[in-house]
Amino acid sequence: MRSIWLVSGALLGALVVWFTTQSPTPEPQPVIRFALSTSAAHEVTDVAVAPDGSGVAYVAYAAGRRHLFYRALHQVSPVALPGTDGARQPFFSPDGRSIAFFAEDKLQCVSLDDGSLTVIAAAPSDSAGGAWTQDGTIIFAPLRGRGLMEVTVSSGALEPVTQLDIVAGEIEHGWPSVLPQGKGIIFAITRRNRDTRMAVWSPDDENSQLLLPVNGRVHYLSSGSLVYLLGDEMFGVDFDIDTLEITSTPTILLKGVAVSVAGFSGLGQAHFDLSSNGALGYIPSTSPQNELVWIDRAGLVLPSTTMPVADRHRTPRVSPDGAYAAVVIRAGLLGHELWLEDLNNGERVHLLTVGSDNRSPAWTVDGQLSFASNRLGPQNIFVTHLTSNESRHLITAPSAQNPGAWTGDGRLAYYEVSRSDRNVLVRTNDGNIIPIAVTAANERSPAWSVDGAWLAYVSNENGFDQVYVQPYPPDGNRMIVSPSGGTEPVWSRDGRELFYRRNDEMIAAEFTEVDGVLVIGASNRLFEHPFEGDPGGNLPNYDVTPDGSFLMLQRAESRHEIQIVVGWKSGLR
Repeated sequence: MRSIWLVSGALLGALVVWFTTQSPTPEPQPVIRFALSTSAAHEVTDVAVAPDGSGVAYVAYAAGRRHLFYRALHQVSPVALPGTDGARQPFFSPDGRSIAFFAEDKLQCVSLDDGSLTVIAAAPSDSAGGAWTQDGTIIFAPLRGRGLMEVTVSSGALEPVTQLDIVAGEIEHGWPSVLPQGKGIIFAITRRNRDTRMAVWSPDDENSQLLLPVNGRVHYLSSGSLVYLLGDEMFGVDFDIDTLEITSTPTILLKGVAVSVAGFSGLGQAHFDLSSNGALGYIPSTSPQNELVWIDRAGLVLPSTTMPVADRHRTPRVSPDGAYAAVVIRAGLLGHELWLEDLNNGERVHLLTVGSDNRSPAWTVDGQLSFASNRLGPQNIFVTHLTSNESRHLITAPSAQNPGAWTGDGRLAYYEVSRSDRNVLVRTNDGNIIPIAVTAANERSPAWSVDGAWLAYVSNENGFDQVYVQPYPPDGNRMIVSPSGGTEPVWSRDGRELFYRRNDEMIAAEFTEVDGVLVIGASNRLFEHPFEGDPGGNLPNYDVTPDGSFLMLQRAESRHEIQIVVGWKSGLR
């Protein structure tokens, strides 16, 4: 049995000592640790521990969709809970007999007694977690700038709990945890151009108080402590429930816990949960490396004639003739290298060696390659001829730019990074710069239609990322393609579809042009799988080939295991 404890015994000791020294305690219970292994066909994404520590609920991908499973710790095998297709972010009722989750843009719950399903309220499937209180309400985070909401389980009545402080630059509230005795709520806040922080909200003072940096949910322990993640490290810190203040220096308890630092609009996600009686469940972190894989429209991996290479790949781009892929590989802490892979035999060539940061490849229609590089100082856009390996400086500016896509007549759509936002612009073939989306919001990820008449891009103008399409030249009109959110748009090579991602889902929006007007048709979910996305949604982290298949990035090491630790002595006070 592979276990992180084998390589972090000192941290285990620190963890046990920290919890058992929070206050005088009776005869210490033994710390029991073991791994719950899932099927090799299942990739675990979310975990929740029952309040009494008797079982674990988890979400795993199976047959191309998310499903909710329950595993009682005394049982050998998990049970797939019927009717939970698409489930996300599970959490238990206080009595442990029901599990709430988000799916199909609804907050639902399933009974462990009879398997019955109940729809509690409308809620986005990608909501940032929830917490079920003793008084029969659920606090959850619908995102999209709506703050935290409260819903009564029995009636479905919704009420706002927190509001974003727009003046202070707040973007989202998420991952609520309820404090005992009605003292308030611990949750996470993202703010523009600042780190994500845990915050505490009290019904006596509805102004949220910012605390420590965090990624994802914070858990309160009855011993008077908070447990949270920053990166893949788990920390514990003392917390005064009466003054709502931190009273000690954070202590590292554990390393190697799976975490997302940029998902959920920057709130992140911590892949662990704690019961009220001292049981910890977490998903171990895996290698940051990934592999290029070919995927069909159903999400199935296609056979390849070349051996996959594990590395830290980003933003693959297939050449116009489908013969090559330009791909970025992370180099060191901040650097990036640009490589070219022959898709027929898998041979790779390091394209550029000048500059420590070469990224964001975008092919021209005639097979040249543009990219962003810091070789002359600021991150500007260059174009290289692959036959001569000579590069020319295309755009000079003090701010960073990243190329997005080219048209056949030589127009480049790119985005520029300022101190406070990102803007989409177009460089014409005669060198003029045309602003396309220049606002206080973040606009990026531009993508041309095949004929160059339409430009898709991503903007968070409405408080969350959505995909827009507008004509070129711009006439002031535009349309939202993804009302429920989306990032990373890529046009099909025949121009009839616009692909985009909504979390782990790949969506295809159909388009037709009638008398010069673009008409949006049906939007269909093609597949759902945790292929790696771009952390900030700035550029697509995949590409579409001429034959309609997808070049995706898949983690080199899948997550098939949940680590369980019983006996944390959380209920000490």
